[in-house]
Amino acid sequence: ASFVHFFDVTDPSNMVEVERIAGGEQTVWRDMKVYQDRAYSVSDATGEGLIVYDLSNLPGSVTVTYQSNDFFGSAHNIFIDEANARLYAVGISGQLGSVAIIDISSPEPQLLAYHDLQQTYIHDLYVRDNIAYCSSAWDGLFVWNLSDELDPVLLATIETDNYNHSNWVSEDGNTIIVAEEVPPGKPLMTIDATNMLDNDLTLLTTFAEPNILNAPATDPFGEELDMYATPHNPFLLGDLAFVSNYEDGLVVYDLTDP
Repeated sequence: ASFVHFFDVTDPSNMVEVERIAGGEQTVWRDMKVYQDRAYSVSDATGEGLIVYDLSNLPGSVTVTYQSNDFFGSAHNIFIDEANARLYAVGISGQLGSVAIIDISSPEPQLLAYHDLQQTYIHDLYVRDNIAYCSSAWDGLFVWNLSDELDPVLLATIETDNYNHSNWVSEDGNTIIVAEEVPPGKPLMTIDATNMLDNDLTLLTTFAEPNILNAPATDPFGEELDMYATPHNPFLLGDLAFVSNYEDGLVVYDLTDP
């Protein structure tokens, strides 16, 4: 069976499993995000839909308070715009550029809107102040204003050379960091978003670190990997970028000068 595990990590050297909850169908991928005292979960290639976990009794217990496939059967990723209590789900089964916008201000999620934003797959997204930065696979980065959830407005786009997997935005909103997942070993990039409202996104630089394996390896499809690490997800905190990598674990960059 496929399980979701919750751990008390107060003492990192002695983690304690608090709860083990059957997730339902077998899946290769789940994405979970936390808002207030609830965790929200979606999964790939299943019919589980959206699952909500009540975390208010931690570290004692966790319970499932909601599960429904009314909005979607499966989704690859979700992002929560906490200031606006909105959950965005992308990579929805059977749809290309679809996004579900869901109100999570109360324990019972409510669908606000459902849009096919673009005729391309949205793999992941970052949202702040109702502005959605969509990593759109082979088609690049698309930025949408979703302040009026019923009337999306495309603000800016920029093509990227490879599979635009994920992105994150600096605290001042001026810089976007992008990770490209395919083919392996492609560098991270920083994008200048200073003039985004004028549909002007400009590539600042690309950067990569040598693969610490120090030798070519092969990916699951048998292709030889580049000598550089393959970035998966970047997260920004202040001037630091925390980047997960397939080969190199965690790499931290100083982006004081993006």
